[in-house]
Amino acid sequence: MPPNINPKVKGTTKVSISGITVHAQSKHCHRNNVLAERNQAVAPVGAWVESGQDCQDEHPNVRAMLTEELQMEIQREKEESLRRFQEEVRRRVAQHAQIRKRWQLKKSCEMAEQEERVLQQSSDAAQRLTPRKNPFPYSPQRELAICSPNSRWVRAQGHESSDRENRTDLQTHQLSKVMRQVRHRLAACQTIRDGEVMSELPGGIWKVSPTRDVCQRIFSEPYPAGHSNEFSTDHRAAQVLWPQEDQEELKRQGQSQFLMYRRLFMDIEREQVKEHQRHRKHLRRIGRIKAEKEQKRLEEERKLERLRQLEEDRLEMAEREFLILERLRLEEEERAEVLEKKERAKKDKEATRYIEALRAQMKERIVLENTELPPLCCCGDSFWDSHPDTCANNCVFYNNPKAYVQALRSALLSCDLKDRSHSTHQRASARRIASLHALSPRKETTSQRNKRKEDI
Repeated sequence: MPPNINPKVKGTTKVSISGITVHAQSKHCHRNNVLAERNQAVAPVGAWVESGQDCQDEHPNVRAMLTEELQMEIQREKEESLRRFQEEVRRRVAQHAQIRKRWQLKKSCEMAEQEERVLQQSSDAAQRLTPRKNPFPYSPQRELAICSPNSRWVRAQGHESSDRENRTDLQTHQLSKVMRQVRHRLAACQTIRDGEVMSELPGGIWKVSPTRDVCQRIFSEPYPAGHSNEFSTDHRAAQVLWPQEDQEELKRQGQSQFLMYRRLFMDIEREQVKEHQRHRKHLRRIGRIKAEKEQKRLEEERKLERLRQLEEDRLEMAEREFLILERLRLEEEERAEVLEKKERAKKDKEATRYIEALRAQMKERIVLENTELPPLCCCGDSFWDSHPDTCANNCVFYNNPKAYVQALRSALLSCDLKDRSHSTHQRASARRIASLHALSPRKETTSQRNKRKEDI
């Protein structure tokens, strides 16, 4: 019986199998962050047995439809879970890519800030060591600014300001002279190679240049954070006399900083584009090399396949030739065997006819002479019982018609004697001949065999 599920009860699963129903009360558990926030396993908390009689009245088709809907719902839930898992994985991958991109951007910003600090130090050193021109020349409006009610405290310090300006001009002149000397020495440092610079003063440390030491000392000294009293006027007076100078300077600095950042980021983007181009070029080169290697591999495989096919064809041709030669040899052997059988049958037929003729002649002679001959071998009681086809296999006449013919001829020659008085002697000679021919072929000597051949 298919299982029943009650969709009205939330968090409860009811399964009925053969009249037994199991309820599993699932508890609300928090989602974890493992494997795209999958829920933990739910264990059943109770089970009881029901009669199951209420399910017997339903039709099997209804139960089948319910089971099919249940399976479809389970499949739909699985697909939804898989889709959520895929979306979570995509989101995590995108988040990881964004974090990596932000890290690269942060690293690029740090490098840009480091370069900015180097450039800022160089620009500050150049501003300190280069005499600045007054961008605001003398004008009659400056008298009005000084005599204005907002600048009464400047009027009280007129003499101090003039003395400070004189000292500033003197220090500026000295600084310009020092800067001129430093520039000449820097130019000299550019033309002298490292390791061969000697001091211009008499004595001192060898291979130490005063120009290089001066440059290093100038660029290694810490720069002051604010304006010095020896090289600048009073800051409050500057704000009162030229209120737009700081704003323009800040604006100019901000613009230069913006341009510098823009230039740095453009350089970084160019480097990234060049790196991507180099990477794509490298990938294309790798793909071309792979294609060439694959083409070579395919050509080698085709070559090996052709060689293998030629070898198989050669072996097949050799096997075919061997089979043809073997069949011809067998045919020749069969033909020779057939011819041999025919020759043997012909010889056997001739021997049989010859034996029958001798036996007939022997019978006529015995009938005419009215004599009785002893048996030729032990296979029979009379002379006529001996025959190559009827003798035993250990007899000398067994399948040996030549010996039988020789024995018949000897008996026939012995019967040609007309003297009946010598019948006893003839009988004895016949017995001797029969005893000689009754010997086994294994015990027969070579001389006897040769003599028998000569008689035949």
